[in-house]
Amino acid sequence: MFEKIEKIHYTSTSSTMDFVDNSKKALDPGTVYRVSADYQSAGRGQFKRSFVAVEKKSLLTSYIFSLQLFKSAPTALFIEIAALTLTTLLKNLKINARIKWPNDILIHHSKIGGLLGKITEKDQISWFNLGIGLNVNLNHEELKTIPTQATSILLETGTSHPIDLLQTQLDNAILKALNTFLLEGFAPFFTSFNFAFILTNKEVQGTYQNKSFSGLCLGLSSLGLVLIQDKKNGKISELNPGQVQDLTAID
Repeated sequence: MFEKIEKIHYTSTSSTMDFVDNSKKALDPGTVYRVSADYQSAGRGQFKRSFVAVEKKSLLTSYIFSLQLFKSAPTALFIEIAALTLTTLLKNLKINARIKWPNDILIHHSKIGGLLGKITEKDQISWFNLGIGLNVNLNHEELKTIPTQATSILLETGTSHPIDLLQTQLDNAILKALNTFLLEGFAPFFTSFNFAFILTNKEVQGTYQNKSFSGLCLGLSSLGLVLIQDKKNGKISELNPGQVQDLTAID
């Protein structure tokens, strides 16, 4: 189990996702490293898109941990567990957020947060970088600088929120979630995840192992596999989440 989080904070950095690459010290496989910043000049999103954030208005953080303890667990599940953790954090603020595959947090059709995963090799150890961005105190004008339709905690609640407090709450929740996943797998998460997952019980299409598929998405199983039911014969396929791409609803 992970016993602690070592916290590193920057007023400004290129990206919190670069910590392992730039670290000059040996990292402890038994520690979760949390790297946060008031501002990042080269934040990244999915598909190498830039992640735009206004200084001191967003929660910008990465959690870095060794994969040694997790054996062969699909790393895509770290993203989904963290996404669920974010929706729970927002629910405590009376914000009903949903998870869009694979890494966006939405309020209706507006993005309030996103996640990114990256594996980095250092000192013959595989490290997982779990990047999280959450729009906290951005107003209408500041949200216009974001290229996608976006919202913030400020807009949804009408109240500004201390980022430090949200960061502490997220730290505690992520550490608890990682240790739960380590001990019990995805089973404690899948029911809540499927409730928050936008595509649960929706007709979808996507690609798996470079082959197209379509069917009824039943959500994720207790093992974290994506369940797709063939609408013609009722057969349910169990897909490794790390190999499911372009999973979208069929309008």
